[in-house]
Amino acid sequence: MRDGTYHYAIRLHAPIGLRYGMLELCIQDRTVSGALTMFSQTHPITDVCLQDGKLCFGGQMQTLLYFLPYRARGTVDAGRVELELRTEKGCFRAEGSVDLEKEKPV
Repeated sequence: MRDGTYHYAIRLHAPIGLRYGMLELCIQDRTVSGALTMFSQTHPITDVCLQDGKLCFGGQMQTLLYFLPYRARGTVDAGRVELELRTEKGCFRAEGSVDLEKEKPV
């Protein structure tokens, strides 16, 4: 993927049903950072590794009741992301595509 900022509108398959959020990936000179917005809370992602379309990172989600640390692993390209998030509460699948509203030029 090229340097730039990518916004993916994602769907997380949680035990209580689908939850919607946003994954932001910022790529600059082979360094990747970003944030995950889920349950109306945004937290940075950490320990990001992106190589040959394979993505892994860690972080935490914040529900109304508790913080939930996770490790994510999956695939990504300029238009789509597919992830599995491993937590102490189980594994959750997430997928998404580029959020075209965020990608519009200003």
